[in-house]
Amino acid sequence: MALRTLIATHECVQEYERAAREHQDAGLILLADGRAQGVALMALSVEMVLKSAYFRFIGYAATQQIAPVDLRAAVVDTQSLGVTDSPEGYHNLLFWANAVVSAHRIGVPPRTHTGVGTLPAVSAAPMSVQDEVELRTRAGRLRTNWSIGDRYKAIQPHAAKQDLEDVFDDAVLIVELYDKGKI
Repeated sequence: MALRTLIATHECVQEYERAAREHQDAGLILLADGRAQGVALMALSVEMVLKSAYFRFIGYAATQQIAPVDLRAAVVDTQSLGVTDSPEGYHNLLFWANAVVSAHRIGVPPRTHTGVGTLPAVSAAPMSVQDEVELRTRAGRLRTNWSIGDRYKAIQPHAAKQDLEDVFDDAVLIVELYDKGKI
C-alpha cells in the first residue's frame, strides 16, 4: 500500500493534533542531535497546535473538516478582531498566536461562510495575562527562528546551541499550554 493512501483525507483539529505530535517527536530527535532541521519540524508542530487551538475555540468538532474557505474566514475574523499580522499563506506562527489570544479576549463574530454552514458567534473566554504573554512571546521568538519561506532554503547543518534550545523551549511551552487547555 502506498504511504499516500494512509494519510488523512482532510484537515481537521484531530489530524492537526496527530501531525503536530509526529512533527514534534521528529523535531525533538533532530534538535537533541544539534541538527537545525529540527527547527522546521518543531515550528510546524506549533503551527498545527495553534490552528487546532483557534478552530477548537471557535467550536469546530475534532473531525470537522477545515477547508481553505475556513482558513480564509479565520483570517477575515481575526483581522476584524484587530490582528494585523500577515497570515503568510496560513503559516505565520505569530498570526495564529495573536488569533488565539484575540479570539479568547474578544470572541468571534458569527459567520456564514464555513465549509459546513453557519458558525454562531463565539463568546470571549479570556486567557490569563501570563498565558497571553507567554504565548505571544514564545510564538514571536519561534517566528524569528523559522519562517515558512525558509522551507525552500538550505539549512545550515548545525545551528547555535542556544537557538536550538530556544526553539525547543518555545515549542514545548506552547504545546503544554494547548495540552492543559489554556489556549
